[in-house]
Amino acid sequence: MFRLTEREFPIDIPGIDIANSALKAVPNGSGRINVVDNFRWKNAGSTDEVPSVTLIEYELEFGVWVQALARLANTAIDFFSGGLDPYTILYNGNATGFEYNLPLLIKDGDKIRSISNSWGKTDFDLNKILGGDGEKASSTLGSIGGKVVGLAVGALGDFGTENVQMFTGTSPETIIITFPLYNTVSINDAYNNYLLVSLLTFQNLKTRNTFLTYIPPKIYKVKTQNCLGGIDWPAAYIENLEISSIGTTRELSEYKGNTTILTPEAYKISITLKQLVATSSNIFAGAIGSKSVNVIGSITNIASKLATNGIVDASNALKEADARENAAKP
Repeated sequence: MFRLTEREFPIDIPGIDIANSALKAVPNGSGRINVVDNFRWKNAGSTDEVPSVTLIEYELEFGVWVQALARLANTAIDFFSGGLDPYTILYNGNATGFEYNLPLLIKDGDKIRSISNSWGKTDFDLNKILGGDGEKASSTLGSIGGKVVGLAVGALGDFGTENVQMFTGTSPETIIITFPLYNTVSINDAYNNYLLVSLLTFQNLKTRNTFLTYIPPKIYKVKTQNCLGGIDWPAAYIENLEISSIGTTRELSEYKGNTTILTPEAYKISITLKQLVATSSNIFAGAIGSKSVNVIGSITNIASKLATNGIVDASNALKEADARENAAKP
């Protein structure tokens, strides 16, 4: 399923050559982990009508400042090539090679989606401009003008206008994916379950590469498969990963190489995903058949492209990268 390898992080200090290293998980094989079809999470029966959700995993390449600069560069490319993406590349990341196809077990009453909007007061307050109640005159009208307005309308009742509110945002959605993994069918199944829960844990912890810096946990594109009306999130993170024991937990030494592994009768996996980009109509359209919004991309070579070949070549390079990514999707 995966193996851990070391990768170097060279540190450039004049006169000093330092190369630090950190562990990285790389796939053994295609990297697509199809829990729905290839893991023991159900007792019997067909999976044909079971909804599933695929998580495509990415690792951020640089820190937050480089992320912001990369976003500006990509926006410039879009502008000068004749368009302006409503989102552009928000997160500069590379695919890790791992994809997880997980069962989406929606029970009676479970949330499919939840839209929470907020509106608030604007900076424009007509009451302040007019000097509400004839007492607080604004600098615009002066104290005399404010009191005159208050007296003029006072015969009709208390003085005060209705405030116009403005849209302030949509809250990011969350979804909880829960399923069991049974370890009592075969040793091979139990070992694969152990590898999966270990990989999910490893990928969702920060990795320190120096005493000052670290690589954040992985982020994901999330999309329900083979059906409309689900979710299509361009960027999300695992807010909470919980791996619980079902039944008795033992130390088993029946694995390859007599490895002893802490093994429950079954794992209960609970994954809470949270959006990094809140749902808009642009994003939701991808869940009902339109083109998906993309906000994750690798733009490491944009600076050199801009310097040597100009903005058009950089834009073409991004389009080629998107085409290769789409072609590689199953």
